Amino acid sequence: MKVIGVQLLHKAELPEDEANRLKAIIKGYESTVQLKLGNEILDVTSQDDLNKLMANKGTHFQIMVDGTQDAQKLLSLVHTEFVKHGWCY
Repeated sequence: MKVIGVQLLHKAELPEDEANRLKAIIKGYESTVQLKLGNEILDVTSQDDLNKLMANKGTHFQIMVDGTQDAQKLLSLVHTEFVKHGWCY
């Protein structure tokens, strides 16, 4: 499992249909991506779960990728997507 911890920035905005955009990024990888917010595990491909994340601006969360040898690459892709939208550094 590959994990990176980041802080959700106060300026973070959730683009419409972000869950589907993340599904497209993850498609083709043999790894799963989840977000850990406190003790709660969120599905990165669920718009409702992304809304829960956005309701906790300023808090730390983890991006977790579990799977095959491409897990590090997928972690980097998802993190880059979050940085692109101003969610974290």
